[in-house]
Amino acid sequence: MASKELVILFFVLTFTFLATLVQSQDHRSGFSTVVSSFSEFQDSEGGFRTTRRVHGSSLEATSNALFLSSLYGLRHKVNPQEVTRYLQTLENADGGYAFKAGEPSHLEATRQVILSYQYLGIPFPNSLSVATFIRELLRPESGLFAASSSQKGDIKSTALALQSMKLLGEIERGYVQDTFKGINAYLKKNQQTGEKSFFNFTDSDLSPLSANYYGLVVSSFTGYQLPSPKSWATTIVSLQDSTGGFFSGPARNAKPTFESTFHAISSLSILKSVQLADLSTLKNFLESAPADLVEAGFAHHALALTPLINDYFETSISYEVLDSSPIKDRIVQGTKVKPVLSIQSFNTPHSGFEATVQWTHGDKKESRKLEYLAESHQYVTVEFHDTSNLLGSIKFDFELRNHVPEVGEIQLRTSDEKKVGYGIVVESSSVDANGRDLAEGDSVSVGSEFKFNVRLHNHTEKNFRSGPFSVIFTVFDSSSAKIHRETMDCSRNRAAISFSYSLKLNSIPAGELRFVFDVENDDQQVHTSHSVLYRLSIPMVAQSLSIKANGAAVSGPLKFGDKLSLTVKPANFPDLHSIQDLELSDSDKKKVQRKFVAELSSPRGTLLHQVEGKPDAQGRTYQFEYTVAPNLDFVGTNVVTFSYVSASGEKHRLLNYDDATKELFDDNFSLNYTVQAELYVTGSKTPIKSDLYYGNEVSLSFKVQDKISKQFVKKGNSDANVYLSLKHQDSDKKRTFTNAEVAAQQEGEVFTLNWSVSPNAIRGAGVIVIATKDADGKESPLYKEGTNKELTSYTVAIGGDIEVSSKTFTSGSLLSQTKETAFVVQFALSCQQQVLKDAQLRVNVTHKASQNVIAGLPVVSDGTNSYQVSWTVPSSQATTGQYVLEFFREVDRQRANENREFRERQRRLGVDTGADSSDDELKSFFELVVDHRPATAARLPVRTELLVLGLLFGAYLVLAKKKMEYSGSKF
Repeated sequence: MASKELVILFFVLTFTFLATLVQSQDHRSGFSTVVSSFSEFQDSEGGFRTTRRVHGSSLEATSNALFLSSLYGLRHKVNPQEVTRYLQTLENADGGYAFKAGEPSHLEATRQVILSYQYLGIPFPNSLSVATFIRELLRPESGLFAASSSQKGDIKSTALALQSMKLLGEIERGYVQDTFKGINAYLKKNQQTGEKSFFNFTDSDLSPLSANYYGLVVSSFTGYQLPSPKSWATTIVSLQDSTGGFFSGPARNAKPTFESTFHAISSLSILKSVQLADLSTLKNFLESAPADLVEAGFAHHALALTPLINDYFETSISYEVLDSSPIKDRIVQGTKVKPVLSIQSFNTPHSGFEATVQWTHGDKKESRKLEYLAESHQYVTVEFHDTSNLLGSIKFDFELRNHVPEVGEIQLRTSDEKKVGYGIVVESSSVDANGRDLAEGDSVSVGSEFKFNVRLHNHTEKNFRSGPFSVIFTVFDSSSAKIHRETMDCSRNRAAISFSYSLKLNSIPAGELRFVFDVENDDQQVHTSHSVLYRLSIPMVAQSLSIKANGAAVSGPLKFGDKLSLTVKPANFPDLHSIQDLELSDSDKKKVQRKFVAELSSPRGTLLHQVEGKPDAQGRTYQFEYTVAPNLDFVGTNVVTFSYVSASGEKHRLLNYDDATKELFDDNFSLNYTVQAELYVTGSKTPIKSDLYYGNEVSLSFKVQDKISKQFVKKGNSDANVYLSLKHQDSDKKRTFTNAEVAAQQEGEVFTLNWSVSPNAIRGAGVIVIATKDADGKESPLYKEGTNKELTSYTVAIGGDIEVSSKTFTSGSLLSQTKETAFVVQFALSCQQQVLKDAQLRVNVTHKASQNVIAGLPVVSDGTNSYQVSWTVPSSQATTGQYVLEFFREVDRQRANENREFRERQRRLGVDTGADSSDDELKSFFELVVDHRPATAARLPVRTELLVLGLLFGAYLVLAKKKMEYSGSKF
């Protein structure tokens, strides 16, 4: 029995990390999982289970699942026969339904069954008997409906009864309408009005929010007039938490739940005041729902009652053509086409919309219905649309409707526009200034010659030259300025359609040279267009450089708040000998608009800020104005460069031109200025203890103020920030060793630093330094408030005994006759009862007797309080006895390597460091012992190789998760 228990423990240990990750992921993505993995929730009983890890159908889970199927068009993933079979098992002889087979009928269960049929789109089989069951639950003494035959009337059951009667089509019946007078009297008796209005049902054990929700549901049926609906809405909105969820009552003595949030949003929907809620935080809260059909059902139901729901439907439009090539930028005249619409939610096709499309061409409109094709998961029209007699724009407007019971109609609209025109083929035979052939996209220069032959076609004619159209040939520079245009009238044309152009201008900017061929009708409407691109390669320079601060030439350091003014005159430098001013007008004599930017960068090239220039009246000179922001990005040297930005967004760096020498500045030249700051920590009230133990938390909150400009400073948009560093002094090297570093967070002007003394921290004396780093990682001091440049640092001693608790297992101690023996060690680290996380460790394993060593094994962690290391050896080499595990910290390994490298450099220089070489030896952080005793019986249930593969896979997942968390991704 003991051996069997150990086997079970062994497998539990093997997959602990994997299970933890799966469960964590299941919770984080549960909101989408219940939709994307919808089919996995249907149980063998026919209904749906609450989660994928439990068995047995639940009526509430089934009703919620079918709601999701109606909302997100998942009916094609439901087995309706199995569901109805399950629902029928809940039916009782009194006409009602129970939560479980064999239990008494209950009104809430009955409503959930009615809704289930509605969501399935199946007629309810026995409306009359159910209506009779509900009618008999009316209590004459209170005028309210009860939940079951043995209970008193209450507000919730009355709401459920009226909702059920509505679904059954019985709400207008006289016997239902006759109850409204008494119900309204009950509502009036229990209402409380004022600045915050609400229902106060003293006879109800519901939470205040839920009671009000059911009261509002009832009033929506009975026509009860609320004294102040706006005040009611204000009361409900006041219950929203900063997380986005809603508390169940004003006492706020429990966290917001998905049910209370659904009741709040439903109430606001009845009051037509959903927009009063904070929808942004609400969305975040709802998306945190777990993969639980009850909890996620509440979340999705709340979502469906807000405008946010439309964000969860993704539409894409494509086109199916008959006997033609696929449509790209235009529809070739004569093509028979039908629009194709795809709709998805959570990467799952939606099949539940009624879809129509309206075609508009000029003043002609035509509407058609789209059918859903289950094979392709797309909506398409039955017939093709013939474009033989069409030219110009054709617009497709799609309208989609999906009625969801107790939510209403979900409406989506989307559209697309295509041009019906000619097919066009442009053949180029162009050469550069040296007569070499040019291919499309090649770099060109002044002197290049371009020739183009144009062929037009439609679906019936392969090449036509004449007709009621003209072909327009236009050349654009990279700023989209027109530099050439000519038109060929083809109404009586018999010749080939061809154009030529010689590039003679060296006064246009570098970048794309675009040749555009447009075909227009007699009414001058362009319906066909084609572009051929080349790239003009020409040096551009920044001349007449000027930099001023506060209206005067810069002669020293700047400070935060100074107004910087940069001036430049861009030009071309085609032959690197003479300047050529840029053209200021296009071929139509219209003024050209071009974009130039000044880029402020760190000395190593990190872009800090970009300023767009404003041209002068003539458009020759550009001025860039910028106020130096109190931001850590800009402390120190700022390098200024200028770039031209083409219409396509491509940047072309301007070379700095020396007007005095009429040559380019040397490559080492840089236009720059310096921002000086003297930064002090202010408002810090939390001291740091001098004695810190592993696991202690260090938290600081403060502002940073510049003494020179008197302004409070913010962190940069780059890595420029405030950092906490733990440093240690290496006396023999006379330099510091940084052991830990953490970046500050900032909200408004306040910086916060939170650091936990991890097991990677070096024991002994150290210094915690609070300093800044610029975009290039250069550290600058932060001074203590009220001092004369006293560094913000704290002398500390890192200490505390680290306790190790471990479990060790070997496959050989459980069974024999395996080719390989697996060793697994799981352990936890703590100090003064504080769990220690994030230790970065490796292990050397030594067999105590033989001294055989396995070096450098990785240690993995699931990010909580558990670490694990495992390895295998051939069973023939898994010697009986003790194996010593020496755990080494990565920080100690790194430090030892640096010590050896430093000592070697000093030795080569003939310098005596005065330290013993034993100081370089790597010392273990702690040791564990595994006692391995091979057994002589029992076989492992699976091959050891598979077990090891599982271990390695679990380790891989943990490491991958860590990597993705580091890069900001979700796992």
